[in-house]
Amino acid sequence: MTAHARTAQPQPTPGREDVTPRARELFLQLLADQEQQGIAAYGTTLQTFNGRDVALDLLQELVDAFQYAVQFQAEHAAFLRHLTRLEGALARFAHLPLDRDAPLDTVLAEVGQRKIFAADVAWARKVLNTPLTEA
Repeated sequence: MTAHARTAQPQPTPGREDVTPRARELFLQLLADQEQQGIAAYGTTLQTFNGRDVALDLLQELVDAFQYAVQFQAEHAAFLRHLTRLEGALARFAHLPLDRDAPLDTVLAEVGQRKIFAADVAWARKVLNTPLTEA
């Protein structure tokens, strides 16, 4: 277990968006998708008393879910490290005048002359809309 997983969390502060409506919509869509997948694979929806060990099925699914959570945590941490490095690279050029409303190819050409990787700048321009809150 990583130290991050054991870190005490502060009380939540007001956020940007309520999660429940988005979660509800996603859940209902995923439920419908899973139902269709089950019908395609087994010829039926999930039913009670179907001859399988439901406790074992549940435990196996929970182990998979836990592994996905660990994978997400590792990938998210790597993503944040990359963004932090990218922000640092871009910050070195923040003092230089750059027309942020110019067409992307113009901006990339101008930035490319300043020895920043154009692909990183194009990608950063899309993702760096909000400051990072953890590194």
